[in-house]
Amino acid sequence: MKHLASLAEGPITPKSVVANGHGQLIANNMMYQHTVTLYDAKSRRLTQTLSDKTDLSAIGIHQEVSGAPVEAVWTRDGKSAYVSQYQLTGLGAEAEDECTAGTGIQPSAVYRYSLDKKDWDQVIQVGRVPKYVALTPDNKQLLVSNWCDKSLSVVDTKTAKERKRIPLNSMPRGIVTLKDNHTTYVTAMYADEIYRVNLTTGKSEVALKTGSRPRHLVIDD
Repeated sequence: MKHLASLAEGPITPKSVVANGHGQLIANNMMYQHTVTLYDAKSRRLTQTLSDKTDLSAIGIHQEVSGAPVEAVWTRDGKSAYVSQYQLTGLGAEAEDECTAGTGIQPSAVYRYSLDKKDWDQVIQVGRVPKYVALTPDNKQLLVSNWCDKSLSVVDTKTAKERKRIPLNSMPRGIVTLKDNHTTYVTAMYADEIYRVNLTTGKSEVALKTGSRPRHLVIDD
């Protein structure tokens, strides 16, 4: 991370850095910079700095607000990246990890970045304080863990609409999906649990109890 920061034109504060497997890196700089930054993976040079301000009219917001880019997932072809926005800064109560403002914290969004357009090309409304984002192996469904809503958003990537919101437990985060494209595991970080979710039926169940605060999941192919 320090190496990336030393090459960037100006400060960065990345919450996550994700490679697309096709020569590009995206860094998500939260509300501390209100940007995402793109890099050439080979030269490790900054190629773009993009603001988290965009047209939100697709989700019924007709005023200028900022996002807060936190996590990203690239599509399989490496042409687009979905980026969760921790909050829509300027709407409702300020988001924070203890969710103390309750429903005063407004629903947020996931933006899609287009590598061809060099800009945001979709905005998808999800729950409050979306954190981790993942795609099913077939890239047909985008999954978003909504931290303050204790839920999992299931988004149809063809329509760019949330089609289902599945209840989980206290502070969901990491997500992995099996090759069947409908069995998903999600950490409930503050509940010390891992949930098994059926994306087809919308049913969820505790798969196992864990040690303190499981954050991330990695699956063995």
